[in-house]
Amino acid sequence: MKIPPAPFRPRFPWLGGDLQTLRDTLRRPPRLPPDVGLPLTTALPCGGALLAFHDPVENPLALVLLLHGLGGSSDREGLRRMGIALQAAGFSVLRLNLRGAGKGRPLASGTYAALCNQDLEPVFQLARQLANGIPLVGVGISLGGTILLNACFEFCLDALVCTSSPLDLALCSASIERPRNRIYQHWLVKRLVQQTLEDPAGITAKEKHALKQVRSIRDFDEAITAPRWGFSSAAAYYKQASPLYQLDRLKVPSMLL
Repeated sequence: MKIPPAPFRPRFPWLGGDLQTLRDTLRRPPRLPPDVGLPLTTALPCGGALLAFHDPVENPLALVLLLHGLGGSSDREGLRRMGIALQAAGFSVLRLNLRGAGKGRPLASGTYAALCNQDLEPVFQLARQLANGIPLVGVGISLGGTILLNACFEFCLDALVCTSSPLDLALCSASIERPRNRIYQHWLVKRLVQQTLEDPAGITAKEKHALKQVRSIRDFDEAITAPRWGFSSAAAYYKQASPLYQLDRLKVPSMLL
């Protein structure tokens, strides 16, 4: 008999999705142990490399490929906390910096997108080598889960967990644009613009002008994400990169929170 999970009960004072999302930004960050992850790089097909950090444990149950969300990186507090918890539970962890993120920013030009399978293919190969026969599990936070979910339609994982991951990018973008989310959106846009300006290959004059006009995630995707990844517009990018309409193709055990 399948026992239904207990209902989620938020911990006071983090009541509601908005406060839960902003928790790590609003509160004083905890003291985390020093980051002793082993840095590893994977060469990208179009040049450059992605940077990941391997956190091994003895006799691991599985290797978890852990992906950050929009504007995040491998050393953000939330991702590190999750990695530490996974290690304590007996899992080895591989924390990936997507293209343009965190300490991996100098290693590759461009920025990442919800559909970037060409970047993930060499990462999956590296992860399989590190797993060395044990299960390979993907765990993604926010857009990181969307990226892993899209990759699962093409590559093989043994299990997948997505936490607060957009399944319909257009609806998610519209939700972030609601007035009550303006502070959160401003924070996200500021991080994305900064990542783009730090591109080691530089940016075009057109992109530089467009970034000055960016006020929303949709604006950023229209100006940067869509053209850099070969989409005609943000609307076309959202349609093709939204995994919601392909979930029947998902063949691995998955948990979407």
